[in-house]
Amino acid sequence: MTKTIGTECSKLIEIKDAGVRHGDAWAVRGADLTLCRGEHMLLYGPNGSGKSTVLGLMNGELRPYGSAGTVIWYRGGIGDTSPLNGRQMCATVSPRLQDYYTRQAWRINGEEVVLAASSDDYILYRKPEPEERQAVRSLADAFGAVSLLERQITTFSRGEMRKVLILRALYAGKPVLLLDEVLCGLDEQSRDIVLDMLEKLAARRDAPTMVMVKHRLPVPGFIRKAVRMEGGRISSVTTAPHGAASGQAFVSGISDCVSFYRMADDDSSTADEVGEHTRESIEKYADIPEFLLDTPRGIDICVANASVYIDHNEIVHGADLHIKAGESWAILGGNGAGKSTFLLALLGAYPVAAGGSIKRCYAESPDERLVLLEEIERAVGYVSDALQTGYTYDDTVRDVLIAGIRGHVGIWSGPTAEEVKKAEAMERFLGLGRLSHRPIRSLSSGQARLLLLGRALMPVPRIVLLDEPYSGLDPSARSFMAGLLAALRRRGMQTVLVTHYEEDIPQDMSHVAEMKKGILTVLR
Repeated sequence: MTKTIGTECSKLIEIKDAGVRHGDAWAVRGADLTLCRGEHMLLYGPNGSGKSTVLGLMNGELRPYGSAGTVIWYRGGIGDTSPLNGRQMCATVSPRLQDYYTRQAWRINGEEVVLAASSDDYILYRKPEPEERQAVRSLADAFGAVSLLERQITTFSRGEMRKVLILRALYAGKPVLLLDEVLCGLDEQSRDIVLDMLEKLAARRDAPTMVMVKHRLPVPGFIRKAVRMEGGRISSVTTAPHGAASGQAFVSGISDCVSFYRMADDDSSTADEVGEHTRESIEKYADIPEFLLDTPRGIDICVANASVYIDHNEIVHGADLHIKAGESWAILGGNGAGKSTFLLALLGAYPVAAGGSIKRCYAESPDERLVLLEEIERAVGYVSDALQTGYTYDDTVRDVLIAGIRGHVGIWSGPTAEEVKKAEAMERFLGLGRLSHRPIRSLSSGQARLLLLGRALMPVPRIVLLDEPYSGLDPSARSFMAGLLAALRRRGMQTVLVTHYEEDIPQDMSHVAEMKKGILTVLR
């Protein structure tokens, strides 16, 4: 049932009965939605419900399937169905854009990324004018991000890159600003800076109309329309009363829905298709794959005076840490603190500078060190934004899980019957059974994150490194992942969890550390 309150407004984008398919599955079906000037919109709903797909329709990256509806862009009051209008009218900040920059690894600085928006390019192909550079600097100063302008983007944390992409979108000066989980991956201070900037931006008469996709609170006070999506369909549209002086009361009314909406029961094809789980299955873990029940004994990791450099910059400074077999750790820290780099060093992906060391030993064989990367990858699972970005090929859900058994990205030979059996069990458990043959790049961010957790668990590792594992997950999916990890820890699997959010630290974690500016300190 659609609920609409308010009056007619100046249209920017109109979506009429639109549908989008990914392979054999509908990502969005029968969507009817109008974006009006100044009516800042929130899109919310479970992972895989079609929120990012709607943004793709708005900016012209996606087109309705066949005759399944249309999208109209209004410029100067005149409607046009050409998707080129989407690019001309919409600036976008999204995980896909961030992943693209990460994969390219261009040797460019933050300023060049922002300035390139003036010509709608990814990188700058000309020498900027002094007044352009000053405009970018003023914008960055409002975000507290001036220090990022001169730095190479290859040295950025995920949160730091997000800030630069927001600056880029604002600098483009387009009438519509699409923000897909724009606060995910940001620490508390950075989130407050971004929210404050967006609030100030919304208060300006020349502000772009913003469309936000969010899973977590807070909901900004400037939001005027809330659109709930479920199973690829728009289930409700609620608009703030016309002429209201503030959207705060309206926002307070929808906040509980955004934070605590429940997934549908898993008794329909739609529920399984989008990776949904009932609360009962989350609590009981009745379908946990049998091969995960025999968790091997843990691993001992001794970190001594470990420093890690990237592009001649010291990211981790002389870290000392002893993770004993059976222990699970949480590491807190802000954007750019060095947490992700430290995890990659634990994994063996980054070398430690001379004078430091990381020793990894099996609990049952303390004198036997794991040295070869292939050995480490079998014993150490890994989930992160960086890994999600690293899947540049359209491997299917099944392929990703099977590759996890082998410790690879991609599979180069046919799977065995045993591998297929394990993959099928994990697909059922994660609620991804109907997505088995869907490419990972076609999944929502939350679905992909659950898939990568499954991938990390496929070889039944002794320890799992979790870099912001709840990023992009809706509340029910976060609850599911947290419960699963707790159940595995009870069976002896160790975890090291990195997070910006103190509330995301499980109560059963044996130790907590904090990293600030590359320096690791044990809190308990």
